[in-house]
Amino acid sequence: METNGTGQFICNYPVFEMYIYQITETDRYEINKVILKIFCVIAIILNMFVILQFIVEKELRKRSHIFTFSLAFSDGLFAVFLLISVILKTVSLKSTVILACIAISASLVSLLTLLAIAVERLVVIVLFPFNPNVNSARRLFTISAIIWFFSFLFTILMYTFDRVYALEITINIFNVVLIYILHIIYFMIYRSVNRHEKKMEGHRSRGSNTSERNASTKLLKTFTIILFSYAFCWVPLNVTTLLDFHYQFSCTKEHYVDAYAIILNLTVLYAVINPLVYGWRYTDIRKSVKKRLLCKKMNVMCQPSSTII
Repeated sequence: METNGTGQFICNYPVFEMYIYQITETDRYEINKVILKIFCVIAIILNMFVILQFIVEKELRKRSHIFTFSLAFSDGLFAVFLLISVILKTVSLKSTVILACIAISASLVSLLTLLAIAVERLVVIVLFPFNPNVNSARRLFTISAIIWFFSFLFTILMYTFDRVYALEITINIFNVVLIYILHIIYFMIYRSVNRHEKKMEGHRSRGSNTSERNASTKLLKTFTIILFSYAFCWVPLNVTTLLDFHYQFSCTKEHYVDAYAIILNLTVLYAVINPLVYGWRYTDIRKSVKKRLLCKKMNVMCQPSSTII
């Protein structure tokens, strides 16, 4: 990173690399780094806890949880490599950028997995509601493997050909487009469930007070949490990066990189939110967690189920 001799860097680098330079070569963002480390550690613990549930509890190894496992693993990996890039001050700027690129690859896996989850729900609930085998375990696993392969291959190629800036801009544009796509998909799912609920209303007995009556309401709450948390944690970073790309605000605005440093923490916060939203909303995962905590509290050995679904 070139400087002008007074410690100020020359404005020919993207805001991402300016931030990397500041955290590796200066002590300017010590408080921000502490917050980032805390978020990373919490994200690693929560996502590892979800992953361990799949490893220990064989009954959780269902096709419906393939994407959930992939999401937890990618979010955990994102937090791990971001934490390493922040902790290791002795490594060179180039090494820090490599670590950050691996974290970017993991975040891309996470975002593509969110899209895969939405599309999978759309296929099962709206497009082919009466075909139980439309999404086989092999098909979902293959899709997950392709997401991982494509994400890391894309990042490696971008880094190899010195297109880190293009990588950053591409992912930020993709994030903005993705949130619109998710809104459309989840709206289609909600409308389909709500329409089906109204059709079934006349066939239900008056005394029926089951969860079926509130299916669309629960779905709306879940989708609202997913979309709001995604928008709250990622859109500020996307907007900040894209504005800098067009207007070079990191050069003209004194505290633009400072704002970027604060906003970056939100992306790690999303890795904290994901295991809570996608892990806790599944009844079987929630029951598994409660069982583990109860066994630990009572100081007894929990016997894992031997059934694989």
